[in-house]
Amino acid sequence: MHAGAGCHPLLYTDGLVERRDEDLAARLEHLRRTVEELAAGDGDLDTLCDEVLARMLPAHPDDDVALLAVRLHAQDR
Repeated sequence: MHAGAGCHPLLYTDGLVERRDEDLAARLEHLRRTVEELAAGDGDLDTLCDEVLARMLPAHPDDDVALLAVRLHAQDR
């Protein structure tokens, strides 16, 4: 994996994207588009995670969910 400064890698559990009645590939694409849209702003990572969860989860999730966002910074060598 190559990631540059300003990237926002997300680590998440399957409960964020898996649904019994929906295609996994479609859910992953929905997550990708959602994060791309939200990361374009200057919001903090807490807000990013809150918005991702609000947009991706049903009102009463069937599975547990964990989501971690990381901000990468350039490092002098």
